[in-house]
Amino acid sequence: MAPKKAPAADKNKDAKGKSDDAKPADDKGEKKTLFQKIKDFWASPMGIYVAIVFTIILVVMAIGSALVCLNEASRTADLRYAMELVKKFMMTKDPSYETRDDIETIFDADQIAGELAALALLLNDLENEIAGIRYRLNHDWMANKDAIYLFVSGANTWHNAVKVCEKEKAKLVHIESEHEEILG
Repeated sequence: MAPKKAPAADKNKDAKGKSDDAKPADDKGEKKTLFQKIKDFWASPMGIYVAIVFTIILVVMAIGSALVCLNEASRTADLRYAMELVKKFMMTKDPSYETRDDIETIFDADQIAGELAALALLLNDLENEIAGIRYRLNHDWMANKDAIYLFVSGANTWHNAVKVCEKEKAKLVHIESEHEEILG
């Protein structure tokens, strides 16, 4: 009897019994490293597509960032110009502001602005008072020394005279001297 032959090895299986389909796809039969897999991906059509999409996204982001920077540069240019004007104004008050830092200059300018705002309110009140006095002098009122007088003709009672004074925001005259008597 002839010795039995070992079954013929399957041509598609390797020594470990794995089929060729299970082997890595490289020519050497070695497993690919992660780096090689990444390199192969970027060389593939899908990798090129992803690279193009990423590139477009990065370009759009770069353009957006450039626009934001230009906008901020414009705003900061306006602020720098305003600070320059404030500094020039403060230097007219005190030349040492040329060497002081911006925060100290702004703080001092704010204090001066507060004082000027209060003075502006007082000036407005004075202008209104002057306008009121001018109006009265042009409408039957008469100036004498440090007061103005309205002479109302006709017989009035004390009560009616008080009402007229309240309406005109004036005071009823109490004649205290011969000069005031002669004026009337």
